[in-house]
Amino acid sequence: MPNTNLCLDKTKYELISGAAATRTRNRMLLGSSLGLFGIFLLALLIVIPCFHYKAKRRKIREALKSVYTNKAAPDMKSQAASREPNMGRLEIINSDDLQFDESSTPLGTGAFGAVYRGKWRVPKRILAEYNWPRSTDLDVAIKVLTSPGDPVRGTASGRAVTAENSDTSPEAKVMERITKENNLNEMLSEAKVMASVSHLNCLPLIGVCLTKNMQCMVSAFVELGSMDRYLRENKDSLNSYTLLSWAEQIADGMAYLEARGIIHRSVQIVSLPPTPLPRAP
Repeated sequence: MPNTNLCLDKTKYELISGAAATRTRNRMLLGSSLGLFGIFLLALLIVIPCFHYKAKRRKIREALKSVYTNKAAPDMKSQAASREPNMGRLEIINSDDLQFDESSTPLGTGAFGAVYRGKWRVPKRILAEYNWPRSTDLDVAIKVLTSPGDPVRGTASGRAVTAENSDTSPEAKVMERITKENNLNEMLSEAKVMASVSHLNCLPLIGVCLTKNMQCMVSAFVELGSMDRYLRENKDSLNSYTLLSWAEQIADGMAYLEARGIIHRSVQIVSLPPTPLPRAP
Protein backbone atom coordinates (compact mmCIF):
# COMPACT_ATOMS: atom_id res chain seq x y z
CA MET A 1 0.00 0.00 0.00
CA PRO A 2 1.52 3.38 -1.00
CA ASN A 3 2.49 5.86 1.75
CA THR A 4 0.21 8.93 1.72
CA ASN A 5 1.99 10.83 4.49
CA LEU A 6 3.86 13.18 2.16
CA CYS A 7 6.04 16.03 3.47
CA LEU A 8 5.02 19.37 1.91
CA ASP A 9 7.48 22.14 1.38
CA LYS A 10 6.85 25.56 2.94
CA THR A 11 5.36 27.14 -0.17
CA LYS A 12 2.81 24.37 -0.73
CA TYR A 13 1.93 24.28 2.96
CA GLU A 14 1.18 28.01 3.10
CA LEU A 15 -0.84 27.74 -0.08
CA ILE A 16 -2.94 24.86 1.21
CA SER A 17 -3.36 26.21 4.77
CA GLY A 18 -4.18 29.79 3.68
CA ALA A 19 -1.32 31.30 5.67
CA ALA A 20 -0.07 33.23 2.64
CA ALA A 21 -3.49 34.81 2.06
CA THR A 22 -3.75 35.71 5.75
CA ARG A 23 -0.31 37.31 5.69
CA THR A 24 -1.19 39.31 2.57
CA ARG A 25 -4.46 40.46 4.11
CA ASN A 26 -2.66 41.57 7.29
CA ARG A 27 -0.14 43.54 5.26
CA MET A 28 -2.97 45.27 3.38
CA LEU A 29 -4.76 46.10 6.64
CA LEU A 30 -1.56 47.45 8.17
CA GLY A 31 -0.84 49.55 5.08
CA SER A 32 -4.38 50.91 5.01
CA SER A 33 -4.23 51.73 8.72
CA LEU A 34 -0.92 53.52 8.33
CA GLY A 35 -2.29 55.42 5.33
CA LEU A 36 -5.41 56.50 7.20
CA PHE A 37 -3.29 57.49 10.20
CA GLY A 38 -1.07 59.56 7.92
CA ILE A 39 -4.10 61.28 6.39
CA PHE A 40 -5.44 61.94 9.89
CA LEU A 41 -2.14 63.52 10.96
CA LEU A 42 -2.03 65.62 7.79
CA ALA A 43 -5.60 66.81 8.45
CA LEU A 44 -4.63 67.74 12.00
CA LEU A 45 -1.63 69.69 10.72
CA ILE A 46 -4.03 71.67 8.48
CA VAL A 47 -7.05 71.98 10.78
CA ILE A 48 -5.27 72.92 14.01
CA PRO A 49 -3.54 76.03 12.55
CA CYS A 50 -6.85 77.04 10.93
CA PHE A 51 -8.69 76.78 14.24
CA HIS A 52 -5.85 78.62 15.98
CA TYR A 53 -5.99 81.37 13.34
CA LYS A 54 -9.77 81.73 13.64
CA ALA A 55 -9.62 81.73 17.44
CA LYS A 56 -6.90 84.38 17.49
CA ARG A 57 -8.73 86.47 14.89
CA ARG A 58 -11.92 86.24 16.95
CA LYS A 59 -9.94 87.28 20.04
CA ILE A 60 -8.43 90.24 18.18
CA ARG A 61 -11.85 91.35 16.92
CA GLU A 62 -13.29 91.12 20.42
CA ALA A 63 -10.38 93.14 21.78
CA LEU A 64 -10.92 95.80 19.10
CA LYS A 65 -14.65 95.87 19.84
CA SER A 66 -13.95 96.39 23.53
CA VAL A 67 -11.72 99.35 22.63
CA TYR A 68 -14.06 100.99 20.10
CA THR A 69 -17.39 100.21 21.78
CA ASN A 70 -18.80 100.73 25.25
CA LYS A 71 -18.33 97.11 26.43
CA ALA A 72 -15.52 97.99 28.82
CA ALA A 73 -16.87 101.40 29.81
CA PRO A 74 -17.99 102.05 33.39
CA ASP A 75 -21.55 102.82 34.38
CA MET A 76 -22.87 105.90 36.16
CA LYS A 77 -22.25 104.43 39.60
CA SER A 78 -18.55 103.71 39.11
CA GLN A 79 -17.08 106.83 37.56
CA ALA A 80 -16.85 110.56 38.03
CA ALA A 81 -19.01 112.74 35.81
CA SER A 82 -16.23 115.24 35.11
CA ARG A 83 -13.96 114.25 32.24
CA GLU A 84 -12.17 116.47 29.76
CA PRO A 85 -12.63 115.81 26.02
CA ASN A 86 -9.85 113.60 24.70
CA MET A 87 -9.53 114.10 20.94
CA GLY A 88 -6.56 111.73 21.01
CA ARG A 89 -9.05 108.88 21.39
CA LEU A 90 -10.46 109.61 17.94
CA GLU A 91 -9.07 108.02 14.80
CA ILE A 92 -8.52 110.14 11.69
CA ILE A 93 -9.89 107.62 9.22
CA ASN A 94 -8.79 107.36 5.61
CA SER A 95 -11.72 107.26 3.18
CA ASP A 96 -10.08 104.27 1.44
CA ASP A 97 -10.48 102.30 4.67
CA LEU A 98 -14.27 102.80 4.68
CA GLN A 99 -16.56 100.58 2.65
CA PHE A 100 -20.30 101.18 2.50
CA ASP A 101 -22.57 98.16 2.55
CA GLU A 102 -23.88 97.75 -0.99
CA SER A 103 -27.21 96.37 0.22
CA SER A 104 -27.61 98.92 2.99
CA THR A 105 -30.24 101.63 2.93
CA PRO A 106 -29.74 104.57 5.29
CA LEU A 107 -30.09 103.39 8.88
CA GLY A 108 -31.41 106.80 9.83
CA THR A 109 -31.11 110.53 9.28
CA GLY A 110 -30.18 113.28 11.69
CA ALA A 111 -30.01 117.04 11.82
CA PHE A 112 -27.12 117.24 9.34
CA GLY A 113 -26.39 113.74 8.14
CA ALA A 114 -27.53 110.28 7.12
CA VAL A 115 -26.24 107.09 8.76
CA TYR A 116 -25.16 104.07 6.70
CA ARG A 117 -23.85 100.63 7.54
CA GLY A 118 -20.34 99.79 6.42
CA LYS A 119 -16.95 98.32 7.31
CA TRP A 120 -13.79 99.95 8.59
CA ARG A 121 -10.44 98.39 7.73
CA VAL A 122 -8.42 98.68 10.91
CA PRO A 123 -5.01 100.33 10.28
CA LYS A 124 -1.90 98.16 10.49
CA ARG A 125 -0.40 100.32 13.25
CA ILE A 126 -3.32 99.39 15.51
CA LEU A 127 -3.17 95.69 14.60
CA ALA A 128 0.58 95.74 15.29
CA GLU A 129 -0.23 96.42 18.96
CA TYR A 130 -1.94 93.01 19.02
CA ASN A 131 0.84 91.33 17.00
CA TRP A 132 -1.62 90.66 14.19
CA PRO A 133 -0.22 91.11 10.65
CA ARG A 134 -3.37 90.24 8.69
CA SER A 135 -6.08 92.62 7.50
CA THR A 136 -9.09 92.95 9.82
CA ASP A 137 -12.25 95.00 9.54
CA LEU A 138 -15.05 95.98 11.89
CA ASP A 139 -18.73 96.62 11.22
CA VAL A 140 -19.40 100.33 11.67
CA ALA A 141 -22.11 102.94 11.33
CA ILE A 142 -21.06 105.85 9.11
CA LYS A 143 -22.77 109.21 9.58
CA VAL A 144 -22.21 111.21 6.39
CA LEU A 145 -22.45 114.98 6.49
CA THR A 146 -25.14 116.40 4.20
CA SER A 147 -26.44 119.86 3.46
CA PRO A 148 -29.75 121.02 1.95
CA GLY A 149 -28.13 122.67 -1.05
CA ASP A 150 -25.68 119.93 -1.97
CA PRO A 151 -26.39 116.63 -0.24
CA VAL A 152 -23.46 114.26 -0.09
CA ARG A 153 -24.25 110.63 0.44
CA GLY A 154 -21.97 107.65 0.82
CA THR A 155 -22.35 105.13 -1.96
CA ALA A 156 -21.88 101.40 -1.94
CA SER A 157 -18.39 101.70 -3.36
CA GLY A 158 -17.31 104.10 -0.66
CA ARG A 159 -17.16 107.14 -2.92
CA ALA A 160 -19.23 110.28 -2.59
CA VAL A 161 -21.94 111.43 -4.95
CA THR A 162 -23.00 115.05 -5.24
CA ALA A 163 -26.57 115.76 -6.19
CA GLU A 164 -27.30 118.27 -8.91
CA ASN A 165 -28.29 121.72 -7.80
CA SER A 166 -30.62 123.62 -10.03
CA ASP A 167 -29.71 126.99 -8.45
CA THR A 168 -26.19 127.98 -9.56
CA SER A 169 -26.35 131.68 -8.79
CA PRO A 170 -23.42 133.25 -6.87
CA GLU A 171 -25.69 133.98 -3.89
CA ALA A 172 -26.83 130.36 -3.76
CA LYS A 173 -23.24 129.12 -3.91
CA VAL A 174 -22.23 131.42 -1.05
CA MET A 175 -25.14 130.21 1.09
CA GLU A 176 -24.32 126.63 0.17
CA ARG A 177 -20.69 127.07 1.27
CA ILE A 178 -21.74 128.72 4.52
CA THR A 179 -24.20 125.88 5.22
CA LYS A 180 -21.53 123.29 4.60
CA GLU A 181 -19.07 125.09 6.87
CA ASN A 182 -21.69 125.41 9.62
CA ASN A 183 -22.59 121.72 9.33
CA LEU A 184 -18.93 120.74 9.41
CA ASN A 185 -18.36 122.85 12.52
CA GLU A 186 -21.41 121.24 14.14
CA MET A 187 -20.11 117.79 13.28
CA LEU A 188 -16.68 118.56 14.75
CA SER A 189 -18.35 119.95 17.88
CA GLU A 190 -20.38 116.75 18.18
CA ALA A 191 -17.23 114.68 17.68
CA LYS A 192 -15.49 116.65 20.43
CA VAL A 193 -18.37 115.97 22.81
CA MET A 194 -18.50 112.28 21.92
CA ALA A 195 -14.75 112.02 22.50
CA SER A 196 -15.37 112.82 26.14
CA VAL A 197 -18.12 110.22 26.59
CA SER A 198 -17.23 106.95 28.28
CA HIS A 199 -20.25 105.16 29.68
CA LEU A 200 -21.64 101.66 29.51
CA ASN A 201 -24.91 102.90 27.99
CA CYS A 202 -23.50 105.49 25.58
CA LEU A 203 -22.09 104.40 22.23
CA PRO A 204 -18.67 106.02 21.69
CA LEU A 205 -17.23 107.48 18.49
CA ILE A 206 -14.41 105.63 16.68
CA GLY A 207 -13.21 108.53 14.55
CA VAL A 208 -13.86 111.02 11.78
CA CYS A 209 -13.15 111.08 8.05
CA LEU A 210 -12.55 114.50 6.53
CA THR A 211 -11.94 114.66 2.79
CA LYS A 212 -12.95 117.10 0.07
CA ASN A 213 -15.85 114.95 -1.10
CA MET A 214 -16.95 113.34 2.13
CA GLN A 215 -17.02 114.26 5.80
CA CYS A 216 -18.34 111.66 8.20
CA MET A 217 -18.25 110.27 11.72
CA VAL A 218 -17.70 106.58 12.33
CA SER A 219 -18.96 104.58 15.31
CA ALA A 220 -19.44 100.90 16.07
CA PHE A 221 -22.38 99.20 14.36
CA VAL A 222 -25.11 97.96 16.68
CA GLU A 223 -26.13 94.49 15.50
CA LEU A 224 -29.67 94.54 16.91
CA GLY A 225 -30.59 97.74 15.07
CA SER A 226 -32.85 100.47 16.41
CA MET A 227 -35.08 99.83 19.37
CA ASP A 228 -38.31 100.83 17.65
CA ARG A 229 -37.85 98.14 15.01
CA TYR A 230 -36.73 95.59 17.59
CA LEU A 231 -39.82 96.27 19.70
CA ARG A 232 -42.10 95.84 16.71
CA GLU A 233 -40.48 92.60 15.59
CA ASN A 234 -40.22 91.04 19.07
CA LYS A 235 -43.21 92.50 20.89
CA ASP A 236 -44.66 89.06 21.65
CA SER A 237 -41.48 87.76 23.31
CA LEU A 238 -40.59 90.75 25.50
CA ASN A 239 -41.56 90.77 29.15
CA SER A 240 -41.90 93.59 31.64
CA TYR A 241 -38.54 92.81 33.26
CA THR A 242 -36.72 93.34 29.95
CA LEU A 243 -38.54 96.60 29.25
CA LEU A 244 -37.81 97.91 32.75
CA SER A 245 -34.15 96.94 32.38
CA TRP A 246 -33.90 98.88 29.12
CA ALA A 247 -35.65 101.87 30.69
CA GLU A 248 -33.13 101.81 33.54
CA GLN A 249 -30.20 101.71 31.11
CA ILE A 250 -31.59 104.64 29.11
CA ALA A 251 -32.12 106.66 32.29
CA ASP A 252 -28.62 105.80 33.49
CA GLY A 253 -27.08 107.00 30.23
CA MET A 254 -29.14 110.19 30.18
CA ALA A 255 -28.22 110.91 33.81
CA TYR A 256 -24.55 110.58 32.88
CA LEU A 257 -24.94 113.03 29.98
CA GLU A 258 -26.84 115.50 32.15
CA ALA A 259 -24.19 115.32 34.87
CA ARG A 260 -21.60 116.23 32.24
CA GLY A 261 -23.66 119.13 30.93
CA ILE A 262 -24.45 117.41 27.62
CA ILE A 263 -27.87 117.85 26.03
CA HIS A 264 -29.08 115.07 23.75
CA ARG A 265 -31.30 116.93 21.28
CA SER A 266 -32.76 113.85 19.60
CA VAL A 267 -33.77 111.35 22.26
CA GLN A 268 -36.25 109.11 20.48
CA ILE A 269 -36.81 105.40 20.36
CA VAL A 270 -35.58 105.14 16.78
CA SER A 271 -32.09 106.28 17.84
CA LEU A 272 -31.77 103.91 20.80
CA PRO A 273 -29.98 100.58 20.22
CA PRO A 274 -31.32 97.64 22.29
CA THR A 275 -28.91 95.66 24.44
CA PRO A 276 -28.88 91.86 24.73
CA LEU A 277 -31.84 90.55 26.69
CA PRO A 278 -31.17 90.58 30.45
CA ARG A 279 -31.84 87.52 32.56
CA ALA A 280 -34.72 87.65 34.94
CA PRO A 281 -33.69 87.39 38.60
